[in-house]
Amino acid sequence: MRTAEPLDFSTSTRNTTDRSEATDRSVAMHEIKPTRKRIREATVDLLAARGYGGTSMADIAQQVGLSKAGLYNYYRSKEELLLELLRHSIEAWRDASLKTLKDDGSVEQRLRRHFEMAVEFTTRQPATVTVMRVTTSLIDGDLGDRVLAIVSQYKAEYQRTLEGFFSQAIERGEALDAEPADLALAWRSFLDGFLRQLIYRQTNASDLQARVPRLWKILWRGLSGKPTHAP
Repeated sequence: MRTAEPLDFSTSTRNTTDRSEATDRSVAMHEIKPTRKRIREATVDLLAARGYGGTSMADIAQQVGLSKAGLYNYYRSKEELLLELLRHSIEAWRDASLKTLKDDGSVEQRLRRHFEMAVEFTTRQPATVTVMRVTTSLIDGDLGDRVLAIVSQYKAEYQRTLEGFFSQAIERGEALDAEPADLALAWRSFLDGFLRQLIYRQTNASDLQARVPRLWKILWRGLSGKPTHAP
């Protein structure tokens, strides 16, 4: 009995002499089965090298050893693939950095760890940085609106998380007696600006990282009205 091809949604009879389909079956027979993860990774490489406009579904298919028809079994369009990449990138950043706000320790210690984790993730995850840069700055039109909707949803979630964090900090006397929403926005403005310097390489990355302790002292005094206890 012949094994069905992976993710084949078609009910029509296949032409077994078709070259592209034969290629896909050959790949499957050797158990080199392309996955959504491999496709995403190949797409990121192409986006970094060619940009969104210079990357086609045919390019992506060739990169992972699929026919173009085979690639469409996994993703219906380049837009769908890009949006999934964006979601994965946001989730990876969120999982890596936001958990630090719920760790044990003082408010300053947790926020400092959150800052350091965000910087570390940005410098060590070039694929995520590529996706964020391409999607948020180089795409407009209808797709740009869809990107904005995804990013806005995440920013709203991040704002709520920070407001809860700063509300607790105010209650504990570890932050300025100000509106939690204002403290959250001040923090986001600083962090977004700092990470943008890293993402767009407007300042040498090693120089920026060396400044972290000095910048933290300035930032923490502004958020708490107190000198930092960190070295």
